[in-house]
Amino acid sequence: MNLALLVSVIALEQSCLSAAEHPRRDAAQALTSIEVEEVEEREVLQSIYEGDENFKELNPTTFQYRVGDIGHFKSFLLEIAWGDNYPTELPNINFDTFYINHM
Repeated sequence: MNLALLVSVIALEQSCLSAAEHPRRDAAQALTSIEVEEVEEREVLQSIYEGDENFKELNPTTFQYRVGDIGHFKSFLLEIAWGDNYPTELPNINFDTFYINHM
């Protein structure tokens, strides 16, 4: 697995755990804080993977990374998506995304 990808996944999990340990005081403040954290998370991912043809942002909360070489039978897609309650809830990490690797 790509080292940068692994570091990103670990940082994402730590961010979620840290947020869950510190409950928000005010709902309006939490919404603003969550939005800021999502924007920062997106910017970090974009800066790490800028120019990497294996990385794809599907929408503001869903990202894919192709692991392995194009056309190799051991290559696969890793998809990470976060929901409305991110970062207080862990993102969905999907290894079952459809991927045709022999075209």
